[in-house]
Amino acid sequence: HIEQTVPEKIKPAHSSGSAYAERLPSYQGDFPEEKVWITPSSREVSGLPDLEEEDHVRGRSFGTEVHEVIEQLPDRIWTMEDLKDTGLDEDACRMVLAFGNSALYQKALTMEIHKEYPFYIERDKFCLHGTMDFIAISDADVILIDFKTDRISDAALKDRYQEQIDTYRSALEILYPEKRITAYLWSLPQKHEVEIV
Repeated sequence: HIEQTVPEKIKPAHSSGSAYAERLPSYQGDFPEEKVWITPSSREVSGLPDLEEEDHVRGRSFGTEVHEVIEQLPDRIWTMEDLKDTGLDEDACRMVLAFGNSALYQKALTMEIHKEYPFYIERDKFCLHGTMDFIAISDADVILIDFKTDRISDAALKDRYQEQIDTYRSALEILYPEKRITAYLWSLPQKHEVEIV
């Protein structure tokens, strides 16, 4: 991608077209340098296991569905009643409720919560942008939580998502330089957090 900035070198377009076209601004300077665009989700997995296409699509769909449900839930303790019209099956509801009953979520409730938190950072020759699943902010701390539906061990989760979380952490350190950042994966199938240091 090329950063699309509009410097002071804008002047009316000179065209043999309509009078309207002649009034439109057009860029007359040099194009800016190409920037490197980084998205944490593009760094999410270095390699995927061989999967049947149908299983892969079903897994991605389930993960998206759970993320969307969590995004819509109120910032309080959740109940099965909160999940009854979400379309999630009973097992998935139990996964979501396990997070809602966790000590990690209880701590987040004492903070300012943001779900599906978008960010954009531009520095020198790179642009970093993406969306974090869940962050909670207090005067001194930021907690980052990234939800995972992979049915793999904690060690495999860390290995698979370390780079993604490191990228999110870097973004948060730029956005909140005075705050302590702690980052976790929340394994929905295993119903517990995995701290990423």
